[in-house]
Amino acid sequence: MLKKLLKYEFKSVAKLLVPILLGIIGLALINAILLSISKHYIFSDNVAMPTIYAIIALISSFVMLISIFVLYASIFILIILILQRYYTNFFKDEGYLTFTLPVEIKDHFNAKIISGLAWMFMGGITISIAVFIVALFASAPDGYIINTHIFDYIYIYFLRPIIEGVSTTDLIIYIVEIIVAIFIVALGQLLLYYLAVTIGCIISKKHKVLASIGVYFGINTGMGILTSILLIIITTIFAISENGYDDSLYANNFLQIYMLALIIMYSIAAIVAYINCRSMLTKKLNLE
Repeated sequence: MLKKLLKYEFKSVAKLLVPILLGIIGLALINAILLSISKHYIFSDNVAMPTIYAIIALISSFVMLISIFVLYASIFILIILILQRYYTNFFKDEGYLTFTLPVEIKDHFNAKIISGLAWMFMGGITISIAVFIVALFASAPDGYIINTHIFDYIYIYFLRPIIEGVSTTDLIIYIVEIIVAIFIVALGQLLLYYLAVTIGCIISKKHKVLASIGVYFGINTGMGILTSILLIIITTIFAISENGYDDSLYANNFLQIYMLALIIMYSIAAIVAYINCRSMLTKKLNLE
């Protein structure tokens, strides 16, 4: 039954999110083209630049700024759409149909988790590709449309400091830790979103969305405080450790410990959120 729910869930969400994801890539390409136009005309050494070109450059720059804003806003739009789907299916009129189906609530909830997590990752990958496309044009040297050395820059400034400071075994461990940390943090964050919506819709009869937003800010504030405390504790431990800052592997070790702590913290948060969501959906469901 879970497979059928997932198939239906993906098909329903895809109708809305696939065009948005494709639009993000298209927006990045438009942004890249406008960036090339702006760089060619605005930063041109030609003082006697025709007025029409100056106008084109200004319009391109304006549209480019709007495109950049929309590109970054798309992160929040994707999350909002995923949560809107959860809210509509469970707490609006669709909820009556959803919960009258001969399917256990845990299957409905698990389908929402798997679907939401998958779309979050697809959205993250899409936005990363879009940012890379823009960076490919934005970092192009004078006289070039794209920066053909961008992979060299990524290696020199981001990858090499890490690779040269650790052994092959440690590097594999770091990569695995990063992948696990991204997955666990994304899962934990999604379940906290769902928890906020669930609590907000149960405690409020008329203003469910506002209540959900309020609950989310409360949860987010609590997680932010815990993360800050965690960072302070780890930093303090490293600062007073025997090796201290003289250790050439300080940064790598710090990052590794911090990721492990995040994995543990968000794993606990995910478990707590999951148990509470399932319990409230089973025992305290409040439909309109």
